[in-house]
Amino acid sequence: MARFLIISLLTLTVCRAQEWKQYTVSNSALPADLIYGLTVTPDGTLWAGTAAGLTSYNGVTWTTFDTVNSPLPDPYITALASDSTGTVWVGMGYAGVARVKNGVWTLFDSSNSGLPHNTIFDITIGPDGTPWFATDRGVANYNGTIWRNIAPIMVEPRSRALAFDRRGVLWMGTYDAPDFRGYMEYLKGDSLWFTILSKLDLISTHPWCMAAVDDSTMFVGTGNGLAKVVNGHWTIYHKQDSPLPANGIRSLSVTGNTVLIGTASGYVELTGDDWKVHQPSAGTLPNDVITRIVVDRNGNRWLATASSGLIVHRPGGIIADREQSRPNPNEFILQQNYPNPFNPSTTFTFTLPQSGHTSLRIYNAVGQEVATLVNESLDAGVGHRFRFNGGHLAGGVYVARLISGNRMQAVKMLLVK
Repeated sequence: MARFLIISLLTLTVCRAQEWKQYTVSNSALPADLIYGLTVTPDGTLWAGTAAGLTSYNGVTWTTFDTVNSPLPDPYITALASDSTGTVWVGMGYAGVARVKNGVWTLFDSSNSGLPHNTIFDITIGPDGTPWFATDRGVANYNGTIWRNIAPIMVEPRSRALAFDRRGVLWMGTYDAPDFRGYMEYLKGDSLWFTILSKLDLISTHPWCMAAVDDSTMFVGTGNGLAKVVNGHWTIYHKQDSPLPANGIRSLSVTGNTVLIGTASGYVELTGDDWKVHQPSAGTLPNDVITRIVVDRNGNRWLATASSGLIVHRPGGIIADREQSRPNPNEFILQQNYPNPFNPSTTFTFTLPQSGHTSLRIYNAVGQEVATLVNESLDAGVGHRFRFNGGHLAGGVYVARLISGNRMQAVKMLLVK
């Protein structure tokens, strides 16, 4: 009987786990409910770009940046991206790009950089860790020293979305001004080729978003349907012939083997051929456009909306606030690498209660050492962070092992290729 009661209580706890939560200007420090940019830094901090400024949320504290309390020249934030070092790139509607690195702000616009225009629609981080910017007059890249403006070689420079596939090809969603025909342009090195979307039953529309699933599969979201591209073969989905709740696809994200699709009327979890649709009629989602989706290291899905703030969703229950589970500086902790699964790079963070010789090594599934990230004396403290690039390794399960003094801890990770 006691065992039955324990099981019942555990079941009841799981059933009552909160799977949905909403943050707006009324219950948080969000400066506006219109959100276009979202990113999560390796330490788990969420950054949101709104129509009235930039905000970060570490699980407990909201920090807001605007034109009064920061160097931000334009409060209308249109795009965000972060790299493995925690540097945040902020795209603005009218003033170019801001870089926030270790609390230091650097501003770039068309007058002091290679940006072809000051209206930024999207930012993505390339395989080499450098940012790419989609502007209203073309795409540019910055490696920290040199700007590369590829607008002159583009078929149509008006750019709305950027994403790299798993083969290192840059996909660029562009359109022409007279009739808004959509183009998909591709860049690999100095080679560029393109697809006209209106010839694929995706007529008169912007390509709004792209996301890679594996080495051969890419999803493309447009204003008039969703496309699945497998080795160059396009399959088109519309509301009329699929479970899509709307033809307007504004955001795509991938977690594991599941594609998260944000539409103008709900969002979809697509795993293989299994469609799970969440619509406003269920009472958990506002009737609003989902402009961006990111997944944090706990598996929580953060959905930005056009007028309803932030929605958080996690099947089985939202995991507790990240800040509340931060490691104690007196504990020896190797945190789960982020992102995980990863391709090809991921970041490890760990805490050392005592200074001393420390090693962090990577092993394959049969116990062979394949990489050494750390092999030196480190000081005690929280937040030791090291990046691992597994580009030279085969896909599969690996183990990271941290040893310091007489302490050892390991975590498993999955390299997806």
